[in-house]
Amino acid sequence: MNRSSRIALPCPEEAHMLDEMQKTISMAELAKNAERIAKDIETAGTVYRVKRPGHRAMLLMDDAYFEGWKAVIELMQRANWRDEWARSEAELAQGRGRELSEVLAELTGDSAAKPHGRAPARRDAGRRAAKDQRRSPRTKRRTA
Repeated sequence: MNRSSRIALPCPEEAHMLDEMQKTISMAELAKNAERIAKDIETAGTVYRVKRPGHRAMLLMDDAYFEGWKAVIELMQRANWRDEWARSEAELAQGRGRELSEVLAELTGDSAAKPHGRAPARRDAGRRAAKDQRRSPRTKRRTA
């Protein structure tokens, strides 16, 4: 579909950023251009839909964007989400608001929002012995 046949948007100029927000690519394109795609996701917030032959499509997106969607889905599962949304919009109009990390902590039941990722190692990996020193005595005799 070209731009001239699209439905007119209520904005005075066409929003070209809408074209850039989601791109559909193949697995081959992802394999060839992984670094460029990762940079595009990181810098521009582009969402990529990856087509896989014989499988369902998958999405590649920025972690912050994904966390925002999770929060929206969690909110919309509540019975009174429309009331909460209206109340939040009124608070924002008055200049009041809350940080996303606070809201996520409340929704997940955490006392403080924690960053995701691996925990640091409890101890150093230590120095490994040379390969020759790790051989069993029988192997050492055979190779000597």
